[in-house]
Amino acid sequence: MANGGKLDSDRLTSQLSTWSAGSGPLYRQLADAIGGLVANGDLRDAELLPPERHLAAALSTSRSTIVAAYDLLRERGVVERRQGSGTRVVGPQLATSVGQDFKTAPLFVPGAEIATLLKAIPDALPDLGIMLPADANVYDVVDPEGLVELRVAIADRYTRQGLPTTPDSIVVTHGAQQAISLVLSALCGPGDVVLVEECTWPGLADVVARQGGRCFGVRMDDGGIDTTELRAAVERLRPVAIALNPHHHNPTATRLLPHRRREVADIAADFGVTVIEDRVAATLAFDGVVPLPIAAHRRDAPTATVESLSKTIWPGLRIGWLRAAPDLVRQVRMAKAIDDQFCSIPSQYLAIGLLERADELIARRVDQLRRRALVAHDTIRRVLPDWDVTMPDGGLVLWPKLPTASALALIQHAARSGILIAGAEAFSVIAPANDRIRIPFTAPEDQLVAAIERLADCWNSLDPTVVAVDPVGALV
Repeated sequence: MANGGKLDSDRLTSQLSTWSAGSGPLYRQLADAIGGLVANGDLRDAELLPPERHLAAALSTSRSTIVAAYDLLRERGVVERRQGSGTRVVGPQLATSVGQDFKTAPLFVPGAEIATLLKAIPDALPDLGIMLPADANVYDVVDPEGLVELRVAIADRYTRQGLPTTPDSIVVTHGAQQAISLVLSALCGPGDVVLVEECTWPGLADVVARQGGRCFGVRMDDGGIDTTELRAAVERLRPVAIALNPHHHNPTATRLLPHRRREVADIAADFGVTVIEDRVAATLAFDGVVPLPIAAHRRDAPTATVESLSKTIWPGLRIGWLRAAPDLVRQVRMAKAIDDQFCSIPSQYLAIGLLERADELIARRVDQLRRRALVAHDTIRRVLPDWDVTMPDGGLVLWPKLPTASALALIQHAARSGILIAGAEAFSVIAPANDRIRIPFTAPEDQLVAAIERLADCWNSLDPTVVAVDPVGALV
C-alpha cells in the first residue's frame, strides 16, 4: 500500500493479534501495540488509521479505549490527529546502523599519544587553574569516559567494597539519568521490550519510549520486584534489558530482598539479558545495610551499575557514573562522545575530592534524611491518622496508603490549593491502585510539617462523591 492510504479495520485487527494479552490499562496496551507496528514498518507514514467507532467494533472494546489509545499515540509523536481528517501515522525516524563509523569517532582515540589536528577546542585560560587542585591538568581535553583519576577513584571504591573493578569499566556521566539514557541508547531500539518494576521512574520510561521501545512492568511487593514473575516475563518477552531501582525504591521505598538480588543476577546470566541497576539511593540506608551491586553475585551476569553523587552528597554537581563490561563501555563511550563529548573537568576534580570524603559525607546525609523521614512519618500519623504509612529503611520518600481509592481526586484537589504531589499513576507501568501518593522527605523539617498539614486540610475537605478524571497517563 502506498503512503497515505486508508487502513482497513479488519487488516489492523489481524496485525494487532494478541494486543490485549499483556498487563496494564487496555488503552495503553493498544497504544503500545500500534506503536510497535509503526516502529517495525508494518504501518507506514501517513496511513490513515480506522475511525474510533469502527476499530472499537472490530476489537470488541469500547470507543473510549480507542480514543485514549489514539491520544496517547499522539502524545508520543506516533500519530497526528486533525479534526475532520482522522488519525494518521507519523513514520519513525530511520535508526543509524550499528556498524556505522561516526564522524566524531576520530576526535577521541583512547590512549593514543599523537599530534592531532582534529580537535577545534582551545586550551583553558591559565589563570583559571587557581580554582582547581595544584596538580590538576586543566590544559588537556578529557576522554568521553572521564578523567582517569576519577575513574580510578570510583573503581577503587567498588574494589574496597568487595566488587573488583578496573578503571576501564567506568564511564563518568552527567548524573545517573544520563548514564541510564546512554545505556538504553546502546541496548534498546524500536519494538524492543525493557522489563521494569510495576512502579518506575518516569525518566526511565521516557528514555525507553524515545528509543521506540516499550516498558513492561513486573509486579512488586514489600520485598521489591517479584523475581518469579520476572523470570517468567524474561522467558515470554525476551527483553533487551531489565531496569531496576532495588535500593530504597522510588516511589515505593522498598528494598529488594537478598535472595531476590541473587535471583536477578541468575536471571541475567541465564538469559544473557543486561540488568541496569540504579543505585543512587543505595547508600542512604538508615539501618546501615548497603548491599553490594547485583554484579557481585554473578560475575558472568551482564550488568550496568549506575550511581551518582547527586542524591547523596551534592545535587547541583551532576556527576554520576556507569560500571559495565568493556564492550558496553565502548558503546556508551561513543554515545557520550556524540551526546556531549565529556563531563566538565572542574566538576570531575570536585568529585575526586568528594569521593575521598564520601563515607563521612554520606553518613551526614543519612543522619539528616533519617531525622526528616521521622518528622514526616510522625506528622502524617498525627494529622492523617486514617492513612497507612510505614517508616522506610532508607531513601528519600514515603509511600502512604490512603483509606480509599481517591489519590487522583486528592492530587487534583490539592493542586487547586497550591500543593503539588504525585500518585501511583505518575509512576505505574501497569494499572495503578489509585490509593497511594508519594511524599519526599528531602525538605527541611519545618517545611515538611507545614506542607503535610496543608495536605491534611485538603484531604479533610475533599468531597468523597467527586471522582477524579483520569488524565490518561498525565503526570500531575
